Amino acid sequence: MTNSDPITNLFEPLKLTIGKGYERMSDLYSLINKFYVYDFSNNSLKINKFINLTIFASVFVFLNFIFIKMISGFNNELAKLSIICLIVLVFLPHARYDYILLLPLLILSIKNFYYLIFKVNIVIIIYYFYLNRLIKHLIDYDQLYDILIFLTFFAQLIINSVYLKKNNSILKI
Repeated sequence: MTNSDPITNLFEPLKLTIGKGYERMSDLYSLINKFYVYDFSNNSLKINKFINLTIFASVFVFLNFIFIKMISGFNNELAKLSIICLIVLVFLPHARYDYILLLPLLILSIKNFYYLIFKVNIVIIIYYFYLNRLIKHLIDYDQLYDILIFLTFFAQLIINSVYLKKNNSILKI
């Protein structure tokens, strides 16, 4: 969409994320980095960054390739942008203010409101913008809640990608 080098687009976010050790919540990178490996020499748990990085990079490249391939045939640029923004939210660290990346999906959903999937998208997006922060403070940032948010984003990405792939021609642009 930006006519930039796809290889650069794939690896620049990784370089920034890994190089800065940037970790937040509710994304694949941050969740993988929360896994611990048992160190038998010290009888303690420790993070094995190399294993986590290898797992993340493998999953990131594989799934991004699948999603990018899936949307490459879309003739609706807003649908493409919506999926790309969901990919960023699912795989890369982000803070609460990065939920603005849901705006293209919100616009697409409003334009196509008469389909059930887009009504569900609007409800989920409203939840992210208005209720997510409140609930996180009420439950004191529970890690299980972060996993639930990640799974919701991931399910939303998969369902929207498959639906848009099948019904690309009927969408309002």
